[in-house]
Amino acid sequence: MKGAATTDPKVLHRILMRALEHEDHLRKIKASPDDLEAARRATGEAMSAYDEAGFDPLEASVPHNRTYAVRMHGGLLRHSVAQEWHEAVKEWRYGRNAGRSTTTLICDLCGCMRVQYWFELTNKKTGRTIRIGSECIQNWHSPGIVTAINFDRKGLEKAHRRELRLNELEKAAETDEWLRARLPKLRQTIEKYGKVFDEAEDRVRAALRKPALGGQS
Repeated sequence: MKGAATTDPKVLHRILMRALEHEDHLRKIKASPDDLEAARRATGEAMSAYDEAGFDPLEASVPHNRTYAVRMHGGLLRHSVAQEWHEAVKEWRYGRNAGRSTTTLICDLCGCMRVQYWFELTNKKTGRTIRIGSECIQNWHSPGIVTAINFDRKGLEKAHRRELRLNELEKAAETDEWLRARLPKLRQTIEKYGKVFDEAEDRVRAALRKPALGGQS
């Protein structure tokens, strides 16, 4: 990806999305470690190319809430070597390590104590890692990282919806004999076809030009 001929942000965004989708596909089909590693490198190069093009769609996204802005900027500079926002951002890399917290998790950037989906960033100069919420990342001046994290958050939300469906089914089966007798098969159906439903739901909303369903940070 290095030395890519284009600096068109729309083209770079499409390249990055294809890389993310390919890596996600290889993970789902349990591809070989070598293939997965090659896909991870391609994703990282696509993120870097997007950032290095100098395109910054978030230039005007400084938080409106001054208190929040102070906390967020202070959190970044506290963990960085550079002490200027745009330079400090360049020190950080996203390695696709993310998850959903079921307990209280504090965002290392702004100090929010209600982080549901967390994403780990690593400082290439110091090796330090931080975990931040997906809302804070929307104000991160690095479109490659923002795009990758938004992609991963969508996957975490889908997994959470499937988990909720399974929990509801098992709870209902406690009092419904018909459901209880068919619980193993119904569970397998949700596990298998819930993924298809999620994909169809996203496509339907896209076709109707509606935003994807979102959640908490």
